[in-house]
Amino acid sequence: MQEKNLTRRNFSSCDIRKFNFKNSILTETNFTDAIAGIPKVIKVGLIVILLFLATVGGIILSYSGRGIGWIVSDNKLFVVEFGWITLTLIALFFIAVLLRVEFRGTIVFSTILFVSVLILVLALSPEVKSVLKPAASILMGFLTFIGVIAGFSFLVEISLMLEVIGSTNPNQTIFSGLGAVAIMLGIGCGNFMYLESLQQLVSSLFVSLSSLAIIVYVRQEALAGDKKYLFFKSLAIALCSMLGTNFRKADLTDANFIGAILGNTDFREANLTRTCWLNAKNLDKARVKGTYLENKKIRQLVLSGDGREQNFDGLDLQGCNLQHADLTDASFIGANLTKATLEGANLTRSKLVKTQLYATNLTNAILTGACIEDWAISLDTKLEGIKCEYIYMRLETKEDPDPWRKPDNRKEIFQDGDFTDFIAPIIKTQQLYQTQNVDPRKVAENYSILDIFHHEGVDPSAAAIAFQRLIEKYPESGLQVLSIEGRGNDKIHFQAQVSDDVNRSLLSQEYNEIYHQIKSGSYQDLLALLAGVAEKDKHIIELRNLLETALKQNRFYVQTYQETRNIEIRKGDYRETSVNDQGSYVEGDSIQDFPQPES
Repeated sequence: MQEKNLTRRNFSSCDIRKFNFKNSILTETNFTDAIAGIPKVIKVGLIVILLFLATVGGIILSYSGRGIGWIVSDNKLFVVEFGWITLTLIALFFIAVLLRVEFRGTIVFSTILFVSVLILVLALSPEVKSVLKPAASILMGFLTFIGVIAGFSFLVEISLMLEVIGSTNPNQTIFSGLGAVAIMLGIGCGNFMYLESLQQLVSSLFVSLSSLAIIVYVRQEALAGDKKYLFFKSLAIALCSMLGTNFRKADLTDANFIGAILGNTDFREANLTRTCWLNAKNLDKARVKGTYLENKKIRQLVLSGDGREQNFDGLDLQGCNLQHADLTDASFIGANLTKATLEGANLTRSKLVKTQLYATNLTNAILTGACIEDWAISLDTKLEGIKCEYIYMRLETKEDPDPWRKPDNRKEIFQDGDFTDFIAPIIKTQQLYQTQNVDPRKVAENYSILDIFHHEGVDPSAAAIAFQRLIEKYPESGLQVLSIEGRGNDKIHFQAQVSDDVNRSLLSQEYNEIYHQIKSGSYQDLLALLAGVAEKDKHIIELRNLLETALKQNRFYVQTYQETRNIEIRKGDYRETSVNDQGSYVEGDSIQDFPQPES
């Protein structure tokens, strides 16, 4: 089957083993509990062929072992030393395999070493004058050496193919057992057919049985994902998937493979953006080259949805579906999660330092205690409904295990919607900086930020006086208002610049105490207090007026301060209005109307 557009089709619980979806559009298609892979009839025929080949491999291995016995037992035809040299080099080859030396390099090195030793022995042998004996010894030794390596490699591949093919069968151990029986049958035939001497039997059994033990070891390590033996497993999967379900170059964006059986399936070059793999089976025996499923750690994560306390630093998880995943205490430092979905995921205390989250869906995710230092979000990063009690803007160190906490007051937590409001102006400012070719990370390096939140409205006069008193009490803090933002009478949030070494939690607590102390007085006392400071400090009046303006806005409102200008950012409309002699703020149809910064 090879159709072009199968968007939103339902293949739930279907047998798709005979289907070819190559180049098809399968966006949002449902493959829940589907069975993919090799059709039953083809699988049975292939298993019979593999069992026959396993027997042939056993014969090759045993006959190769007999070659050593021939050399050693027949000193009339062979140079005896060549038999022991061949056996020694075979032993070195297997030692290299057990030591996990790269397999192809081992073969090349062993062959070169074998030829070199034979030439050396031939040159030093007193029987060199007899051309027949050295020539026969070299030929037999070489055939023995190559035969052992070929038989060993052949049987490793056959045993892995039996394992890969049987992965979709509940009784898959039967295939492994039948393979072992076929190999032993081949070894038995090779040992006892035309047996001429005891030396041949001993050498054949020694080489065959020792090879068989190492074959079992290499097979297990390859199935476990050992990179040194990955060549064998990759080849077995590639050969088997040629006869299985084909998704090559298909568009599987937002497709659903929950609980599907996917062994012997080809996913090469497929678009797997936000594809759901939860509880899918035998995905490690599918052909996934060129996709994020190649990485064992990522594959296990998307299959289980459990990434607790795991390290994913620097990994490319672009487009992964981690919806509702448990990522508590996980580390994603420098990882790429672009276009991934983390909807409803638990990212409690996770490290999102320099993590790429462009166009990522974080809707309803839990971010309490997460570190978001220099995380890379974009205007299309979805942050609605995030649950977060507090956040860290810097990664913890031994010297500072609780750095740059937001809210700054460690006795406070974000209330519902606060985190989204906290991030929203950052995104808007990011959009503003983009149009001005300004790197917001450079701006952030210039100072630390103190965030102060008011819920259920704020008294502008009390807030302005409280803030001014805080400045007077801590002149070393470098306290200076940067922005004020609000949503009508519901919430007010303003940010202030402070020096790096200031205890922001203490400043936040002090502000709240001063504010509530002022607000607890009578209205007449507040007016008198405001009149008393009005002439002394016009900044209090300006701050009060800005807070009153923010309270009057029905939509999201931000007043941003910089060194030379004030900027008002709203959702959807911007207009140009004179604020003071420092600059102006802009309002128009789009953010692009914002003028370039003055030099």
